[in-house]
Amino acid sequence: MAAYPDKQQMLYGRQPVLEMLESGHEVEKIWLQKGAKGNEIRNIRALAKNAHVPVQTVPQERLNRLTGKNHQGVVAFAALIDYYRAHDVLMQTYEKGEVPLFVALDGVTDVRNFGAVARTAECFGVHTIITGQADKALINAEAMKASSGALSRLPVCREPSLADAFQELTANGLAVMGTDTSASDRLQDNVSHEPVTFVFGAEGEGLSKNVQSQLTTTFRIPMVSNFNSLNVSVAAGIVLYEARRSFYRL
Repeated sequence: MAAYPDKQQMLYGRQPVLEMLESGHEVEKIWLQKGAKGNEIRNIRALAKNAHVPVQTVPQERLNRLTGKNHQGVVAFAALIDYYRAHDVLMQTYEKGEVPLFVALDGVTDVRNFGAVARTAECFGVHTIITGQADKALINAEAMKASSGALSRLPVCREPSLADAFQELTANGLAVMGTDTSASDRLQDNVSHEPVTFVFGAEGEGLSKNVQSQLTTTFRIPMVSNFNSLNVSVAAGIVLYEARRSFYRL
Protein backbone atom coordinates (compact mmCIF):
# COMPACT_ATOMS: atom_id res chain seq x y z
CA MET A 1 0.00 0.00 0.00
CA ALA A 2 1.40 3.38 -0.99
CA ALA A 3 0.52 5.51 2.02
CA TYR A 4 -0.95 8.98 2.02
CA PRO A 5 1.44 11.52 3.57
CA ASP A 6 1.03 12.39 7.24
CA LYS A 7 -0.42 15.87 7.63
CA GLN A 8 2.05 16.72 10.39
CA GLN A 9 4.77 16.44 7.74
CA MET A 10 2.98 18.86 5.44
CA LEU A 11 3.93 22.43 4.54
CA TYR A 12 2.12 24.42 1.87
CA GLY A 13 2.44 27.79 0.18
CA ARG A 14 5.16 28.91 -2.22
CA GLN A 15 7.28 30.99 0.14
CA PRO A 16 7.21 28.53 3.07
CA VAL A 17 8.24 25.67 0.76
CA LEU A 18 11.02 27.79 -0.76
CA GLU A 19 12.31 28.68 2.69
CA MET A 20 12.31 25.04 3.77
CA LEU A 21 14.32 24.03 0.71
CA GLU A 22 16.74 26.93 1.15
CA SER A 23 17.27 26.03 4.81
CA GLY A 24 18.60 22.61 3.85
CA HIS A 25 15.87 20.80 5.79
CA GLU A 26 15.30 17.28 4.47
CA VAL A 27 12.20 17.09 2.26
CA GLU A 28 10.48 13.81 1.46
CA LYS A 29 8.64 14.94 -1.67
CA ILE A 30 6.88 17.92 -3.25
CA TRP A 31 3.52 18.05 -4.97
CA LEU A 32 3.02 20.83 -7.53
CA GLN A 33 -0.34 21.75 -8.98
CA LYS A 34 -0.61 20.91 -12.66
CA GLY A 35 0.02 24.06 -14.69
CA ALA A 36 1.52 26.04 -11.78
CA LYS A 37 3.88 28.74 -13.06
CA GLY A 38 5.97 31.66 -11.87
CA ASN A 39 9.44 32.44 -10.55
CA GLU A 40 8.76 30.80 -7.20
CA ILE A 41 7.68 27.56 -8.87
CA ARG A 42 10.81 27.59 -11.05
CA ASN A 43 12.96 28.15 -7.98
CA ILE A 44 11.22 25.34 -6.11
CA ARG A 45 11.86 22.97 -9.01
CA ALA A 46 15.52 23.99 -9.22
CA LEU A 47 16.17 23.64 -5.49
CA ALA A 48 14.35 20.31 -5.37
CA LYS A 49 16.44 19.00 -8.26
CA ASN A 50 19.68 20.02 -6.54
CA ALA A 51 18.56 18.32 -3.32
CA HIS A 52 17.36 15.16 -5.13
CA VAL A 53 13.81 15.71 -3.86
CA PRO A 54 11.08 14.03 -5.94
CA VAL A 55 8.58 16.46 -7.48
CA GLN A 56 5.18 15.19 -8.60
CA THR A 57 2.57 17.12 -10.59
CA VAL A 58 -0.96 16.59 -9.29
CA PRO A 59 -4.43 18.03 -10.02
CA GLN A 60 -5.56 21.07 -8.03
CA GLU A 61 -8.41 19.03 -6.55
CA ARG A 62 -5.93 16.71 -4.86
CA LEU A 63 -4.17 19.60 -3.14
CA ASN A 64 -7.52 21.10 -2.17
CA ARG A 65 -8.63 17.87 -0.51
CA LEU A 66 -5.31 17.48 1.26
CA THR A 67 -4.95 20.97 2.70
CA GLY A 68 -8.36 22.61 2.68
CA LYS A 69 -6.38 25.85 2.57
CA ASN A 70 -4.83 28.31 0.10
CA HIS A 71 -1.90 26.11 -0.90
CA GLN A 72 -0.80 28.32 -3.85
CA GLY A 73 -0.25 25.21 -5.94
CA VAL A 74 2.51 23.62 -3.87
CA VAL A 75 2.71 21.23 -0.94
CA ALA A 76 5.93 19.83 0.54
CA PHE A 77 6.37 17.02 3.03
CA ALA A 78 9.14 17.26 5.58
CA ALA A 79 11.27 14.12 5.88
CA LEU A 80 11.33 12.22 9.17
CA ILE A 81 14.86 10.97 8.48
CA ASP A 82 18.08 12.28 6.98
CA TYR A 83 19.00 10.95 3.55
CA TYR A 84 22.52 9.93 2.52
CA ARG A 85 24.38 9.11 -0.69
CA ALA A 86 25.55 5.57 -1.37
CA HIS A 87 29.08 6.69 -2.26
CA ASP A 88 29.55 8.37 1.12
CA VAL A 89 28.27 5.36 3.09
CA LEU A 90 30.48 3.06 1.02
CA MET A 91 33.61 5.08 1.74
CA GLN A 92 32.78 5.23 5.46
CA THR A 93 32.25 1.46 5.53
CA TYR A 94 35.61 0.79 3.89
CA GLU A 95 37.31 3.26 6.25
CA LYS A 96 36.00 1.24 9.20
CA GLY A 97 37.58 -1.88 7.72
CA GLU A 98 34.19 -3.55 7.26
CA VAL A 99 32.87 -5.56 4.32
CA PRO A 100 29.96 -3.61 2.78
CA LEU A 101 26.58 -5.31 2.96
CA PHE A 102 23.99 -3.08 1.28
CA VAL A 103 20.31 -3.53 0.43
CA ALA A 104 18.59 -1.72 -2.45
CA LEU A 105 14.84 -1.46 -3.00
CA ASP A 106 13.57 -0.91 -6.53
CA GLY A 107 10.01 0.41 -6.76
CA VAL A 108 8.96 -0.70 -3.27
CA THR A 109 6.24 1.79 -2.34
CA ASP A 110 4.45 -0.04 0.48
CA VAL A 111 5.45 1.74 3.68
CA ARG A 112 4.99 -1.30 5.90
CA ASN A 113 7.14 -3.45 3.64
CA PHE A 114 9.81 -0.76 3.57
CA GLY A 115 9.79 -0.55 7.35
CA ALA A 116 9.89 -4.33 7.73
CA VAL A 117 12.87 -4.59 5.37
CA ALA A 118 14.67 -1.90 7.38
CA ARG A 119 14.01 -3.80 10.61
CA THR A 120 15.39 -7.02 9.11
CA ALA A 121 18.34 -5.21 7.55
CA GLU A 122 19.40 -3.72 10.88
CA CYS A 123 19.16 -7.12 12.57
CA PHE A 124 21.60 -8.61 10.04
CA GLY A 125 24.10 -5.76 10.09
CA VAL A 126 23.27 -4.13 6.76
CA HIS A 127 25.10 -0.83 6.36
CA THR A 128 22.47 1.04 4.34
CA ILE A 129 19.26 0.79 2.34
CA ILE A 130 19.39 2.40 -1.10
CA THR A 131 16.31 3.64 -2.94
CA GLY A 132 15.63 5.58 -6.09
CA GLN A 133 14.40 9.15 -6.07
CA ALA A 134 11.10 8.16 -7.67
CA ASP A 135 8.77 5.23 -6.95
CA LYS A 136 9.85 4.84 -3.35
CA ALA A 137 7.92 4.41 -0.15
CA LEU A 138 7.09 7.55 1.77
CA ILE A 139 8.97 7.40 5.07
CA ASN A 140 6.10 8.38 7.33
CA ALA A 141 5.06 7.45 10.85
CA GLU A 142 3.67 4.12 9.66
CA ALA A 143 6.98 3.17 8.03
CA MET A 144 8.87 4.21 11.16
CA LYS A 145 6.59 2.07 13.30
CA ALA A 146 6.94 -0.96 11.02
CA SER A 147 10.73 -0.64 11.25
CA SER A 148 10.63 -0.70 15.09
CA GLY A 149 12.90 2.32 15.06
CA ALA A 150 15.43 0.91 12.58
CA LEU A 151 14.81 3.77 10.15
CA SER A 152 16.02 6.18 12.84
CA ARG A 153 19.37 4.38 13.00
CA LEU A 154 20.02 2.78 9.61
CA PRO A 155 21.20 5.17 6.87
CA VAL A 156 18.84 5.42 3.90
CA CYS A 157 20.35 6.59 0.61
CA ARG A 158 18.13 8.33 -1.93
CA GLU A 159 19.71 8.17 -5.38
CA PRO A 160 18.59 10.06 -8.52
CA SER A 161 19.22 6.85 -10.50
CA LEU A 162 19.56 3.37 -9.04
CA ALA A 163 21.24 2.16 -12.24
CA ASP A 164 23.91 4.87 -11.99
CA ALA A 165 24.41 4.14 -8.30
CA PHE A 166 24.93 0.45 -9.07
CA GLN A 167 27.53 1.29 -11.71
CA GLU A 168 29.51 3.22 -9.11
CA LEU A 169 29.15 0.46 -6.51
CA THR A 170 30.36 -2.13 -9.01
CA ALA A 171 33.33 0.07 -9.90
CA ASN A 172 34.20 0.16 -6.18
CA GLY A 173 34.24 -3.60 -5.77
CA LEU A 174 30.65 -4.53 -4.88
CA ALA A 175 28.69 -7.32 -6.48
CA VAL A 176 25.13 -6.22 -7.27
CA MET A 177 22.85 -9.23 -6.92
CA GLY A 178 19.14 -9.55 -7.57
CA THR A 179 16.49 -12.20 -7.13
CA ASP A 180 14.95 -13.82 -10.20
CA THR A 181 12.52 -16.73 -9.97
CA SER A 182 13.76 -18.04 -13.33
CA ALA A 183 17.48 -17.91 -12.46
CA SER A 184 19.38 -21.19 -12.65
CA ASP A 185 21.64 -20.37 -9.69
CA ARG A 186 20.32 -20.78 -6.16
CA LEU A 187 20.74 -18.27 -3.36
CA GLN A 188 23.05 -20.53 -1.36
CA ASP A 189 25.36 -20.93 -4.37
CA ASN A 190 25.91 -17.19 -4.70
CA VAL A 191 26.74 -15.81 -1.27
CA SER A 192 30.29 -15.34 -0.10
CA HIS A 193 32.22 -13.00 2.14
CA GLU A 194 32.52 -10.20 -0.38
CA PRO A 195 31.16 -6.66 -0.68
CA VAL A 196 27.62 -6.97 -2.01
CA THR A 197 24.39 -5.10 -2.64
CA PHE A 198 21.26 -7.26 -2.63
CA VAL A 199 18.49 -5.74 -4.76
CA PHE A 200 14.80 -6.41 -4.17
CA GLY A 201 11.92 -5.29 -6.37
CA ALA A 202 8.28 -4.61 -5.73
CA GLU A 203 5.88 -7.53 -5.53
CA GLY A 204 4.30 -8.19 -8.90
CA GLU A 205 6.47 -5.82 -10.94
CA GLY A 206 9.82 -7.20 -9.79
CA LEU A 207 13.01 -5.42 -10.80
CA SER A 208 12.87 -2.72 -13.46
CA LYS A 209 14.73 -3.27 -16.73
CA ASN A 210 17.23 -0.48 -15.99
CA VAL A 211 18.12 -2.12 -12.70
CA GLN A 212 18.26 -5.62 -14.19
CA SER A 213 20.83 -4.41 -16.71
CA GLN A 214 23.19 -3.42 -13.87
CA LEU A 215 23.08 -6.69 -11.94
CA THR A 216 26.29 -8.69 -11.77
CA THR A 217 24.45 -11.85 -10.66
CA THR A 218 20.90 -13.16 -10.37
CA PHE A 219 19.73 -15.99 -8.15
CA ARG A 220 16.54 -17.66 -7.04
CA ILE A 221 15.29 -18.52 -3.59
CA PRO A 222 14.55 -22.27 -3.67
CA MET A 223 10.92 -23.09 -2.87
CA VAL A 224 8.93 -26.31 -2.71
CA SER A 225 5.59 -24.94 -3.87
CA ASN A 226 4.83 -23.83 -7.42
CA PHE A 227 3.68 -20.56 -5.87
CA ASN A 228 6.92 -18.62 -6.22
CA SER A 229 6.04 -15.13 -5.00
CA LEU A 230 7.34 -13.96 -1.62
CA ASN A 231 6.60 -10.75 0.21
CA VAL A 232 9.61 -8.46 -0.31
CA SER A 233 10.36 -8.23 3.41
CA VAL A 234 10.23 -12.02 3.74
CA ALA A 235 12.54 -12.44 0.74
CA ALA A 236 14.96 -9.92 2.23
CA GLY A 237 14.98 -11.82 5.52
CA ILE A 238 15.79 -15.13 3.82
CA VAL A 239 18.56 -13.64 1.68
CA LEU A 240 20.18 -11.68 4.50
CA TYR A 241 20.07 -14.65 6.88
CA GLU A 242 21.75 -16.87 4.29
CA ALA A 243 24.35 -14.19 3.59
CA ARG A 244 25.24 -13.80 7.25
CA ARG A 245 25.17 -17.58 7.81
CA SER A 246 27.65 -17.98 4.98
CA PHE A 247 29.81 -15.06 6.07
CA TYR A 248 30.17 -16.29 9.64
CA ARG A 249 29.63 -20.03 9.05
CA LEU A 250 26.73 -20.09 11.50
